[in-house]
Amino acid sequence: MNESGVLTSAVPALFAQDVAQAIEFYREKLGFTLDFQHGEPISFAGVARDAVRIYLSHCEDRHLAENTMCWIFVENIEALAEEFLRRGAPGKLETQPWGLREFVVIDPAGNCVHFAEAAAPAA
Repeated sequence: MNESGVLTSAVPALFAQDVAQAIEFYREKLGFTLDFQHGEPISFAGVARDAVRIYLSHCEDRHLAENTMCWIFVENIEALAEEFLRRGAPGKLETQPWGLREFVVIDPAGNCVHFAEAAAPAA
């Protein structure tokens, strides 16, 4: 038995001036499903896809969202990037000098979400 606590998951919380708009973006452009929503108008919500959850929290200060980012590590980034582009998500697939293939999305609130996978080693 482990004598210390064990971390099991982390959930990024992103800011949005309009949480309903954010939900629609994550559902329509990135293929997430609505996990829950709270408030009228919606002030807090969760979206999920596969093993990943993202919380969306109402915040009137766009500056906070524009200075927030998270990385979501994936398998088969090329197929995911193609899906996102078919759905109309803004972004492009790039290999970064730090060894990741990334598809970076800026959501309507200004949050920066990096979908990433380790790049194949150069031959």
